[in-house]
Amino acid sequence: MKKEYHIQITETINSNRFFGSLFENGDMEYISQVSHPQDRHLKLKQQVDFYKIYNPEDGRLMCVINLNYMFPIHKSLLIDLEYKNIENYRTFTSDIAKSKYIDLLNIEIKAINRLPIITSAIKIYENKYRYPNDRVSQRCFDFKRLEQACIEYKALKEKMEAQEQAAIGKEEKI
Repeated sequence: MKKEYHIQITETINSNRFFGSLFENGDMEYISQVSHPQDRHLKLKQQVDFYKIYNPEDGRLMCVINLNYMFPIHKSLLIDLEYKNIENYRTFTSDIAKSKYIDLLNIEIKAINRLPIITSAIKIYENKYRYPNDRVSQRCFDFKRLEQACIEYKALKEKMEAQEQAAIGKEEKI
């Protein structure tokens, strides 16, 4: 079954575009960002960890996805982006700019949904440790280390929230 991607943002990283979960691993979901194209991307070949997204109307390179930079985030920190609330996460100079940005997101997500990204992401994850000397594996983040950091971050966040609630409770009693 093909998974439909949608735009997601995270509580901690809200200035970039992410296109939803690639795959789940326990309480974590792996995500990757959509990056603006750069001149160097024109020279790079599409590979298992690198995808180019072209505008279907004019054929120009719109964005790229580097799956070697995918990372885990705790499921509780993901937020589905509703376009009606997009201004909570990004500022626009006008309603026209906002509309164009939403159109861009829709074009990108439609193109992403046609790619075998889930299969590639899982393959990259598995091969990182099965074939650590592979060129793609060497380009990738250390996923296990990021998973541990994700667990530690979630625990720290919960501890801080508990402390805040305790402090609020004390203030209410005073």
